[in-house]
Amino acid sequence: MPSYEHSLNTLPKVNLLENDNAFNIMLAAPGLNKNDFKLDLNKQVLKVSVQMNEENETLNFKKREFNYSSFTRSFNLPKSAKLDKVNARYKDGILNIEIPKKEEAKPVPPRSIEID
Repeated sequence: MPSYEHSLNTLPKVNLLENDNAFNIMLAAPGLNKNDFKLDLNKQVLKVSVQMNEENETLNFKKREFNYSSFTRSFNLPKSAKLDKVNARYKDGILNIEIPKKEEAKPVPPRSIEID
């Protein structure tokens, strides 16, 4: 399972999933669009960032319950990750990053061995 670290206090929530074929990072970031995200992969580190303009800082809010701010999250991917096949999609406020596993990292199903 990928481990992660973060650099800012205001960060979107993340779910990390693993199945037999892949790792998935699901990052909750409603109110953005796919062009707001920047994904960089350097060796085993995947960096997800959003750089927001602070144009709303000059507005005089009477009440403010939501705010989308810049952030960066880094994920240390395992050696079993197939780095050349990482893909991402943004839908319904969730950035879903799929990291396939190398063939040798996938479980081998049980089988019977015949005796000659």
